Amino acid sequence: MISLSFDIFSGRSPEDDEVRWLGVVEGLEGACERMNALAAAKPGPYFILRLVDKEILASVDTTRRNRA
Repeated sequence: MISLSFDIFSGRSPEDDEVRWLGVVEGLEGACERMNALAAAKPGPYFILRLVDKEILASVDTTRRNRA
């Protein structure tokens, strides 16, 4: 069975000037779990990218917004 690797980034998209690579995880389910754990620990936008075709497969934004 082949397991694919997925890269996790902080930022809104690969074109974001402030995008930061956070690591690579085997399997999409594991990558989603890791991304969500990172987002819970430090609020902000995160995404999982498949580097082969530069497709964003999942994203989350836990940025806290002030309510008026």
